[in-house]
Amino acid sequence: MHQTGLYQTISQTQKLALTPSMQQSLKILQFAQWELEQYLREEEENNPVLEIVWPIHEEKTQGSYDNAHSTVENVALTLQSLGNYLEDQLRVLSLSPTVQYIARYIVGNLDDYGYLTLSLEEIKADLQCPMQQVHEALVAVQSLEPAGVGARSLKECLMLQMSRLHTTDTLMWKLVSHHGDQLTSLSIPKISNLLKVPPAIAQNVLSSLGQLDPKPGRAFSNDPVPFLVPDLIATKDSSGKPCAIAYDAVHPVIHTNPAYYEISQHSSDPAVKQFLRNAFQQAYSLRRALAHRIQTLETIASYIVDRQSRFCFDQ
Repeated sequence: MHQTGLYQTISQTQKLALTPSMQQSLKILQFAQWELEQYLREEEENNPVLEIVWPIHEEKTQGSYDNAHSTVENVALTLQSLGNYLEDQLRVLSLSPTVQYIARYIVGNLDDYGYLTLSLEEIKADLQCPMQQVHEALVAVQSLEPAGVGARSLKECLMLQMSRLHTTDTLMWKLVSHHGDQLTSLSIPKISNLLKVPPAIAQNVLSSLGQLDPKPGRAFSNDPVPFLVPDLIATKDSSGKPCAIAYDAVHPVIHTNPAYYEISQHSSDPAVKQFLRNAFQQAYSLRRALAHRIQTLETIASYIVDRQSRFCFDQ
């Protein structure tokens, strides 16, 4: 007679479990220098026992940055906005008053990168005008400088620029017209497969597309640009072997406040002792993660510098 029932079995499996400190170490390893600084400042603000000694050059660099940033802001104030720049160009076009008005409305609804944020149907409904005049106004805006402005998608933006440049490369046209909005996610092998050409030709097509500007209005934007600060310096050790060393001038040093350690040892309040114990553990974990980041970067970069020594030193 067949019997059914529930049975228990024991099996062994192996799983990799990342501790919080390992997760923190991996997170810190991926940071750019400016992201790391922002992260450490947040940690310092949230952990009272943390004392971070920032690079000596920081104050000078920050002052230079502030002065430069102020200068850039002052210059930006004297420059035209994207909207004003486009409206100045519209005034010299031979457009009917209605189409001129629609074109200015379109310009007013471009984002910082020069893309149109409304559909043509929305513009037609907002202004209660014929679709033919909306199309005419859009064509007028898209004829202005910078090339690509007034586009409704990345694909249209690139095609406008290619038309302006009289691009004759059929592979570029094929790639953009069929896959223009997916370009940022396409690899060389994928492009090679889509175009049915060797990878070298696919690379050339992508390089040519790289000459176009996917954000034509960006030059008029006042968005701050983060400074790129090197983590490492390519050099040679005492034996002449190429290597990479940490750029100490940008790496902060983590300390703990000894006063809080005394409190943690002598406080009669269990809650205070537990809080400080956790705070010190977090500080020690952060210090280890930062040291691991520097060591890992040095190891990987030293290998790269050694293999690419001619590129690094024979310039």
